[in-house]
Amino acid sequence: MTQGEFDTHSFRNALGHFATGVTIVTTLADNGDYIGVTANSFNSVSMDPPLVLWSLDKSAYSLKTYEAAEYFVVNVLAADQVSLSKRFGKSGPQDKFQSVPCTKGVGGAPVLAGCAAHFQCKKTFIYEGGDHLILVGEVMRFDASGRAGLVFHKGSYAVSQPHPVTDAEREGPDREQEFVEEYLDYLLTQTAERFRSQFQVVLDQAGIHQYEWRILCCLAENHEGLTFERLRDMILAERNELGRLIRSMQDKHWITSGEDFGGETRYWIVKQGLDKIVPLIAAARAHESDALGESSAEEAKQFKDHLKGLLRWVNSGEYKPAHLVFDDLENGSHPDNS
Repeated sequence: MTQGEFDTHSFRNALGHFATGVTIVTTLADNGDYIGVTANSFNSVSMDPPLVLWSLDKSAYSLKTYEAAEYFVVNVLAADQVSLSKRFGKSGPQDKFQSVPCTKGVGGAPVLAGCAAHFQCKKTFIYEGGDHLILVGEVMRFDASGRAGLVFHKGSYAVSQPHPVTDAEREGPDREQEFVEEYLDYLLTQTAERFRSQFQVVLDQAGIHQYEWRILCCLAENHEGLTFERLRDMILAERNELGRLIRSMQDKHWITSGEDFGGETRYWIVKQGLDKIVPLIAAARAHESDALGESSAEEAKQFKDHLKGLLRWVNSGEYKPAHLVFDDLENGSHPDNS
């Protein structure tokens, strides 16, 4: 950079090396509408009195609302709220609060659910800050959930992890792990059921059954079509249930069927079926992003690779039960007895 020039792009990249949290600052407009914007410019100012600040671009659509508002809430996002951050990061008049759970805070400003922390503030000062306005608020109420916070670093979402130095300084006796909470079957079942039930809310709104969703997704990625048995293996449905679902989905004109060159019946997705799942796939990706919010991209990939490897193993049929364990129990022997 030559004297007299300032490279704003490089400046922005350099600032990105400073990791920040991610917040959504919300307020109540004069007409009663909820307003919210994503911001990572949040910072503390003073302990006595308790003051915090954040800044807003002067070109922001909601600038006048925040200038006029008497109260605002800084909602510190948790690591699994990436999709919420992206939603409120969009500019314009769209209703960002649709289907977003929240309660009324100080001055009627909305308090978003599931966050790592909240700071409900009364606006005290507004300062000029170049192309931004700096808003300072006195904290009237605050709370912290203990959830891991979302981080923004070098232009990407990230998660915070304890530094090895911190781990080394931790003291305390090792606790013996209980069997159930460490058992793979328990962990997989609990995770799968709860993950599925979270997304079921989206499927219910779309009027689609869990198995119908699975069938459409499988067919969408297999342009050569799938046989009945292959579909049954992929979606894990009982034979009678799968037959009923296929007939119902054909009646809805979501899928069709035909015979391949070998005379075997195959099933394909059609346009109406694709139209049904395209928005759901976007929602599913956002749900997955939130679920993996506390993991880095590399950790998320490793997690999926481990699951794929486990799936290959259980499908291989190589496992042989340890019959000797049962024989020993029937004979009344015990590993501690000799």
